[in-house]
Amino acid sequence: MMETNTTSILALVAAGSIVGVIVSFWSKIKSFFQSISNYLVITVSLDWRSTHIVSSYLFAHCKRSKFSSFCYHCLELFVKPIRRKQYVPMEGLGNGTLLFWKGFRPLWISSGRSDSEGSADRKVVFIRWTFEADKLILDSFAYCNNLRANDNDRKRFYVKHVTKPKNFDGDDQKRRTSYESSDYNEDISFRQYRPLKWDYADLGTNAAIDDPVSVLCLSSDMQDAVEEARFWIRSEDWYTTRGIPWKRGWLLWGSPGTGKTSLARAIAQELDLPVYSYDLASMANDTMLNAWSEMMTAAPCMALIEDIDSVFAGRKNVLAAGKMKDSLTFDCLLNCIDGIEQCNGLFVVVTTNTIASLDPALGGSSGGETSSARPGRIDRLIKCGPLDKTGMFKMCKRILPGSPAEWEQVIASGLQAIDTPAQFQERCARAAFELGNERLKLKAKAQG
Repeated sequence: MMETNTTSILALVAAGSIVGVIVSFWSKIKSFFQSISNYLVITVSLDWRSTHIVSSYLFAHCKRSKFSSFCYHCLELFVKPIRRKQYVPMEGLGNGTLLFWKGFRPLWISSGRSDSEGSADRKVVFIRWTFEADKLILDSFAYCNNLRANDNDRKRFYVKHVTKPKNFDGDDQKRRTSYESSDYNEDISFRQYRPLKWDYADLGTNAAIDDPVSVLCLSSDMQDAVEEARFWIRSEDWYTTRGIPWKRGWLLWGSPGTGKTSLARAIAQELDLPVYSYDLASMANDTMLNAWSEMMTAAPCMALIEDIDSVFAGRKNVLAAGKMKDSLTFDCLLNCIDGIEQCNGLFVVVTTNTIASLDPALGGSSGGETSSARPGRIDRLIKCGPLDKTGMFKMCKRILPGSPAEWEQVIASGLQAIDTPAQFQERCARAAFELGNERLKLKAKAQG
């Protein structure tokens, strides 16, 4: 009996030794194969912005394998062939792993860790010698940069409306410093996805108007300002060599409907500038400073501040006594427009209905109706008023091209009423509609 127990114990000890040897060798074998794997397989980590750029490159230049996970997104984009915005189905990276092929070379892009803000990093994995990590990244960035710089169908112009977040659920510090920024025109941002129906060239910016300024009816002063803006955008070196900041500031003033916003937008489109439109009524100092700092990373760009008289009367924020706990101060606004930080490449456009209510620090009225009281911050005051006869003739010719006999009467009515551009445009459109209806009636009567 004792011999049996001893034999059993010895057998267990031997088995344990064998298991120990196997585990020890297995650990070494595993380490060996892990070393080989680390040598043969290259892993590249990407932050969220690099992920967008690399995925744009992969979707454009590689074949996506169908034997991997799928993730679809809904993007609202302008579709050029139908000339309107639509919901466009797009494939994105999702949370799984996607396999791409560049020729016979496989490449995987997988989800990585997520940070506290919920932005997921990614990992690109490929076999050594099939790709070079540096070249892959450089090619991806060159592709996206070339889209911005050289593709005539990809304009820099877009509009971002900057306001405080709605229904923010967070601490007070984040509430004061956070803001929303919504794109109304897109450049390369959607290329991190693969469109299921349209081509990339079919999506993005509405380029229906090649010469946006030409359709406006401008006074001589406004036309002169347009020429000034054209000189400014092509004269960065001219400003730099003379030690002058490469920035410009306009104050557009006049009654509603006189084309202040239309002029600002047309200038931004022609100069191909992104536009950041600020909702001052919703913003606090920290919010404004953060948003302004981010905007400057897109320079050259336009900062558009509309109807400033509805927020500031002189230096007083007329909304501060209302519901807002933290309101934007006038000093903070001035520091953004012309503070200690460099603002090279910035085109500031401020609009107001009543110039008399503005403080001289923003151009004000002390310099007169055309001369700014504060050059360097606001360089030029531009009055936007009713249309003159020349402007009305130009608009009639555009809206009523086949009815020159009607122009004289329409123009006479507009001059008598002292129409603004918006009012005269409606007058012309109504006349065109009535003439069109009359012609349809006559045609129907002739056919009947």
